[in-house]
Amino acid sequence: MLLKEKLQIVLITYNRCAYLERTLGQLLAENSPVRDFDIWVLDNNSTDDTAALVERLRRRHPSLSYHKNRYNLGIGGNIARALEMGRKEYLWVLCDDDLFDFSHWSEVEHQLQQGVKCLCVSHYALADADKNKPECQLLQMAFVPATIFHKSLFNDTVMYNVVENIYTLFPHLCPLVSYLNHGGKVTVLDHPVVTRKESASARDCSYWRGADPGQVYPRSFSMQWLVGYADVLALLKDKKLKARCLDAAAAFPEIAPNFWRAASRIVRQGYQNPLYWVNVSDFSTQLNLRQKLILCFCRVRYWLKYGFIRFYSTKEGRFVRLLNQFEVKWYTKDKK
Repeated sequence: MLLKEKLQIVLITYNRCAYLERTLGQLLAENSPVRDFDIWVLDNNSTDDTAALVERLRRRHPSLSYHKNRYNLGIGGNIARALEMGRKEYLWVLCDDDLFDFSHWSEVEHQLQQGVKCLCVSHYALADADKNKPECQLLQMAFVPATIFHKSLFNDTVMYNVVENIYTLFPHLCPLVSYLNHGGKVTVLDHPVVTRKESASARDCSYWRGADPGQVYPRSFSMQWLVGYADVLALLKDKKLKARCLDAAAAFPEIAPNFWRAASRIVRQGYQNPLYWVNVSDFSTQLNLRQKLILCFCRVRYWLKYGFIRFYSTKEGRFVRLLNQFEVKWYTKDKK
């Protein structure tokens, strides 16, 4: 059977028409090996020119289809919707702003024709020495387009967990965690096919993008990357693997230099804004003894800094707060 009969591509997007045009340009180019594959654009109720762009491209590429959500489901919600839409033997969920290199696509074809269950097609978070370490593989596959899923990875329980983890931004890790729990092995390509856009800072990747920040559920508004990742890892049966996964994620350069710094950031935000305390609580439940001791040390440190006695300024003047309860104004600014 031809691979295009086995592999379905779902591309999620929301209000990034310019990025989407470039991404579809790569997928539908003359030299693209997937230009004739079923490519579904899953639009999270965009308000820009996304629909017009896809309609224009569909006239030349009949394999391209367009599906628009009635409401903005959030990033996690749209990922979950994409996972549920899979109809063929394999499913590849893509984002609207990534870069592709199809020069080694034959490796993908070979692996999928061999019937692999889980294929990792991205490398930027994987050192060569770590390609076979599950904790590093999971970190890489936190990047949505990094994984091509076999349909056998999905069932009612997995999809239930997918929906329950929409708030974490990592619902796509649920089938992978279930697969590892059942002894599955991830296959990693020798040459990557997809990588992130060059400048991640140019994108709005907030958990509540498109919603009114003042009306967003507090847990979603305050969610942090590492906390959401830890919450998904709660599904892992292997406790030692879970600890290694958290260590690997905390040491990823874009997160923090090490677990100490990552834990410090989570605790500090809890003292600075009460909304973030739910993150401290969620995160602590997923840690092993060593990691909990580090988190406890961070809590004591920041309690002394912010909870025991804290100096701060507002428009009204300067204040000191004792035990995070008693506030005393010790300087009043002159009002003109």
